[in-house]
Amino acid sequence: MIENIDHTDPGDETLQRYRYQHAYGVMLALGALRGTGGIEFIGIYCEHHEDLLGELASGRTHAFQVKTRKKELGYWTLTEKALVKSIRRFIDLHQAHGAEVERFVFVSNTELREVEADAKDEIKATSPKLLLDACRRCTDPADLPAGVAVGFEKLRAACKCDAATLLTVLKRTEFALGPDLFGFEAELIADVLPSHAECTHMTPGQLRRLVRELVEQFTHASGLPVDADARVLPGGDVKRGVTMPRTKRVAIADIATTLSRARSGRRGSGVALEGDLASSPLRDGHQVLVKKLEAGGLEEQVTSMKRRLLSAFEWVREQQQIDIAVATEDLRQLESIVEGVYADEHVTASQLPPPWGKQLYVAIRDEFRRIAAEEQSKVCNQDSDRLFGILGLLTEDCRIWWSPRFDVKAAS
Repeated sequence: MIENIDHTDPGDETLQRYRYQHAYGVMLALGALRGTGGIEFIGIYCEHHEDLLGELASGRTHAFQVKTRKKELGYWTLTEKALVKSIRRFIDLHQAHGAEVERFVFVSNTELREVEADAKDEIKATSPKLLLDACRRCTDPADLPAGVAVGFEKLRAACKCDAATLLTVLKRTEFALGPDLFGFEAELIADVLPSHAECTHMTPGQLRRLVRELVEQFTHASGLPVDADARVLPGGDVKRGVTMPRTKRVAIADIATTLSRARSGRRGSGVALEGDLASSPLRDGHQVLVKKLEAGGLEEQVTSMKRRLLSAFEWVREQQQIDIAVATEDLRQLESIVEGVYADEHVTASQLPPPWGKQLYVAIRDEFRRIAAEEQSKVCNQDSDRLFGILGLLTEDCRIWWSPRFDVKAAS
């Protein structure tokens, strides 16, 4: 089962499409840093009124609808429901916010259908590109060429709006061809990031880690990050933990800081502080971890704890390659949280008749899951598996015990 690829579960492809949207957010942010097209966003909101909402210093915005499409389905036409739905969204934004939205952008990995000038009217009526070009050149829907006018009227009927409103929106609507659905990470690594001075020194592996760090900022903002006021404000002021739109915002300044950290990571890469959990190679076999888990009656957890320990160790090393100072600070924060949870739960579990390791494990697991879900910033946005990995490293370092203490070296 494990060795066979499952072609029936669409979950991974769905996630890929969401990551595409988040990666396009990274491209917008990096473009803003380069000043591409003279567009200087100061922030990008994720899943806030639109898929992506670029914020200008003036307070005005650019709205982005990001739609992916299988290449075998061909170009976008005016008959496609997803395209019509996006235009409908733009109309809703215009009606609610007017000129506050300066620009509407339909982004896709697939191009719009183009037609020849001598094409039949019924063919012209299906071309989004022909319609957008014609709308930019006219001031009255009645002036649209015959074939284009048919497409315009069908779109107006589908969007359930008046002709003047549709024309106003389409005059501000543009199309942007995004990267390939399954190649956006490679494009960021090979073409986009190397155009930034902070990244010219980086290896492909370092660039790949940086891309994932940047994309994660947009993934986090696209969700429902809980903020401090979510538990004290009335329900009408809260959307599943979000009380302030700012939690949905990725600041361009933060992206610049991330790139700067990548540059500084070159000077400090591979250096760990004395006594750091990642300062020396792991012991073969992790016998200290194994003996201590077995003493606590946790034989069944040995394999999973080894896996988590190794994952945490590699994660710490990777973060040190990006920025040693930030990685060290994050590691110390995680160590502090993990040791604090352990100390609190150990007081209760150690009162039980041995072996009491399972009771301690369950109590720690439940608290790790709670913290990871409700206090993400407290644990540097890491999940409970990462916390267990740190717990494993601390166990190997003889700072965590799952049973009454004993001489590990003397244990058979």
